[in-house]
Amino acid sequence: MFYVRNKPTITKGMQTVIVSDVDWIRPRAHLHRHKLHPKLFNTQGPNEVRLLWDNQLLPLCRPDNIVLGRALFQVKPHITWDNFFSGDEIMECAASEGFGLTMTCRRDRFPKDVPKEHFHNKKVTVDKQTMSSRFEHPIFATKKIGQSVMQFTSFQSTSSCNFASVNALNACSLCAHTKERGRGEKKRQWAIEMNEARDLYLKTYGAIDRMDHLIQNCNMKYRTWKCWHSGMIHGKALAVVVAYDFYLEAATGHLFPEWKVEKPVSFYRF
Repeated sequence: MFYVRNKPTITKGMQTVIVSDVDWIRPRAHLHRHKLHPKLFNTQGPNEVRLLWDNQLLPLCRPDNIVLGRALFQVKPHITWDNFFSGDEIMECAASEGFGLTMTCRRDRFPKDVPKEHFHNKKVTVDKQTMSSRFEHPIFATKKIGQSVMQFTSFQSTSSCNFASVNALNACSLCAHTKERGRGEKKRQWAIEMNEARDLYLKTYGAIDRMDHLIQNCNMKYRTWKCWHSGMIHGKALAVVVAYDFYLEAATGHLFPEWKVEKPVSFYRF
């Protein structure tokens, strides 16, 4: 998120890994990034995912753990991450633990013991030739571990695109989605390459980006020499963002019909 300003020897201060719901901004687990966490895996991203799962998410899946009168997760959840958290270690962990996982895969973290020429591993220049060139079908590889299935999807968009997933996809095929921008005479439409792996990732990854955007819109700042004030202000802004999201959910009327609001106030007004 942001650095802690003016703190000596701090390079990753106040970076926090957050797991949220898909439809609403609901932080379910978080981990402050520093070098003192137990090293379950060699790479930092997969290690953070494993720590979050073992210490915070897995206890919420147990039937005897009651939150607001019921278990928070009746089944083990599906979690979406970006390529910083990718790797064979966390995929095998998800398969053994039985939870769902979808993430973009870094080009230096392809499945082990598989030659790279079988995947889209080269970054290409975006031009008319590469934009018009497509494979008829994405590369879709599966591996079963116990009752879980690990999946790897590789396809060519405007450059190399690779998705790794566990217990997430039933099939994968090439299709196209229509995108549009503008209005009236300036409205334009175009098609983008799509498959089930990419569609699932795009539909489940946006909550954290929305959270960061709203935190910036809070614009909570003041001058101070105290380095820890940055963390305090960031926490207050996050509390405001989550509170506004609670308000929007209540305003839909799904919780209680009498709470329904036809025109909820804007974030600025809230």
